[in-house]
Amino acid sequence: MLVVRVMRLARVARIFKLARYSTGLRAFGETMKKSAAELSMLGMFLVTGIMLFSTAIYFFERDEPNSKFYSIPAACWWCVITMTTVGYGDLVPVTAGGKVVAAMASVCGIIVLAFPISMIIDKFAESTGVWNEDEGEKPKKPKTKRSFF
Repeated sequence: MLVVRVMRLARVARIFKLARYSTGLRAFGETMKKSAAELSMLGMFLVTGIMLFSTAIYFFERDEPNSKFYSIPAACWWCVITMTTVGYGDLVPVTAGGKVVAAMASVCGIIVLAFPISMIIDKFAESTGVWNEDEGEKPKKPKTKRSFF
């Protein structure tokens, strides 16, 4: 049974060979290689924020009878969902201090995600231009807006 699963995985891995023929996939791969520093920075800030905010929300909510934050790992789940702006709503802070921590966690999550992602998008646009030049296409320049005067 294990051999069959490995064979299926090998078949799925063949899909990645198609990247040679796709300009977009090559540009995406190049972008991920160039953005390793930004991605690691994103991961480091997210892990730090998750540990900080999940500990804070646990200590604010632990003595509340209606609270579902019974442990720091449960609070970590809530913090991952909050900082990545998914927001399932399965865990909700009850106390005023917990709500303040929740607001701070969501705002910090937006900020932490916004900075590296903008850098990665810039590198993707740069990589796309390089791949288009390799195929003989000129990179498309954005149209400039003409003013009346």
